[in-house]
This record gives sequence, C-alpha cells and structure tokens, in this order.
Amino acid sequence: MAENLSVIISNNENGIDVDKWDYFLRDSLQLNLKITFDYRRLLQFCRVAAVVDDGNTEHVCFRDKEVTNIHDMFLVRAYLHHHAYQHRVCQNIEIMIMDAFQLADQVGFTVQIPGDPRKYRLSEAHESSAVFSTLTDHVFYSILYSVDPHLALSRSVLNRILRRELYRLVGSRRKTQEAQGAKDFKYELEQEIKSILSLQTEWEVSNFTVGLIDIDMDKKSQNPLKHIYLYKKSNINEAKANPELLQLMQPMSNQFFRVEALVFYKNKLEETEVKKIQEMLCLDHAG
Repeated sequence: MAENLSVIISNNENGIDVDKWDYFLRDSLQLNLKITFDYRRLLQFCRVAAVVDDGNTEHVCFRDKEVTNIHDMFLVRAYLHHHAYQHRVCQNIEIMIMDAFQLADQVGFTVQIPGDPRKYRLSEAHESSAVFSTLTDHVFYSILYSVDPHLALSRSVLNRILRRELYRLVGSRRKTQEAQGAKDFKYELEQEIKSILSLQTEWEVSNFTVGLIDIDMDKKSQNPLKHIYLYKKSNINEAKANPELLQLMQPMSNQFFRVEALVFYKNKLEETEVKKIQEMLCLDHAG
C-alpha cells in the first residue's frame, strides 16, 4: 500500500498523477485555454485493487466508466504542449535566450552567491546546486540592463525578443521513420543543412538553427495505456487493462503526437529566399 501513495504524486507507469493535474489547472488558467478533463471524477473513482493482468499485484486503478475522462487527460496534455509548451514561438524564444546566454558566457559573464568567493560562468553554474538555483529571470535582466560593452551582442539578442524581432521560421520537417529517435532526427537535419547549404554563399550556415517539437504520451517509447487498469462496479477489488483506451487514443495520436524539426534563420530573409531554402532542404511550409 505504501508504494501506491507515491504513485499518486508521481506515476512512472502511466503518468496519471496529481502533479500533472496541478499544472493542467494553473497553466490552462494563465493561458486562458479551456480544458475538459475532470480530475475530481478521477479521484472519486480511484482505488487500489488487485490487477489480474499483473499477477494480482495491487495498483492504483480507476472505474471502467472513466475511460473517456482518462482519454481527455492525455488530450489536455498534448493540447497544452501543442498550443503552449512546444509552440513554434516558444521554441523560437527559447533558442534566442540560449543564444544570448551563450554569448554572455563566452565573454565571461558570471554569477556569484553570498558565502562563496568563486564566480561561476553560466556554463559552470550546474557545478553548485546553490548557484544553479539562483538562475532565475534575473540573469536575463542582468544582461539586458548591463552597460558592459562585452555584453553588447548578448543584449542585442534579448532586445530582439522584447521587440518581437524573432528568428525567421524557414520551414519544418516531420519525422516519418518510427525507429529513429527524436534527437537523431534533429541531428540528421542539422548535418544536412551544413552539407547542402555550405556549398552556397547566399546565407551563413552558422545562422541556421534547429528546434525540436516532441509531443508524445508522456512516456516516450513506452505506451502508458498498457499500465492503466480499470475495475468494474460489480467487482471493485479486481482490475485489468482495457483495450478500449487504445482505440480511443488512435485518432488523437494522429492529430497531436509527433516529432517535428523547425528550421530557423537568425537574420531577415526575403520570401523568395525562404521558398528557395525550403526547396533545397525539402521542408514543409512554415505555418
């Protein structure tokens, strides 16, 4: 029974836990996105039962009639990733912030905490948990409002973000090979950009950067639906997996679950240039 208490907070088997429900509520409110998932019902019909498919081992299980509610939970997660966490604009800004921080790091920008005489570069902050925990928004603003001439390039990138002068999204490409990992897919495209575009002089290859959208069911290659167990009203002490969940999730997987690489260019491009790059790299149109 004790091990099932931790599953309520963080469920590594199927991803149904209160940590996820918490950020669903907070983020959907802040983003003004309506969600249909009802965590109260799932809590009401949640219990520990012996799972027939797992040698009668006890697991946190749910009532069979909550199948559609569980479906909605995964849909909400994918929806938030699609419209917010991994949206192309978020990807763009994240890449720009990383570029700005790398530029600052290269010219010796440091952070320091009381009681520690050492000054840490941003690339060294992970060596101290105390220092790492201080890397909040203040780093962004420390660079932005600095008058240090060495930070001019870093400041210019941050100012571009504030002025909404983001990197140009050139195009995208979806992963089609099931066996290929997301990171390998991104690396392959990065190498293709270097190989193809290094032969021309119109665009600086170093100005191209690739972002990655990787939306899955929360467990990467594993299917969490295989570890969701349902009990019936007629027998609340026994539960088993339900293939109906797999059938429900199939249309949703085609709509939201995907691995997609986004190709950005750091400077301005004419529309004719964008189309030419798309053709050279076989990229889909940037929506």
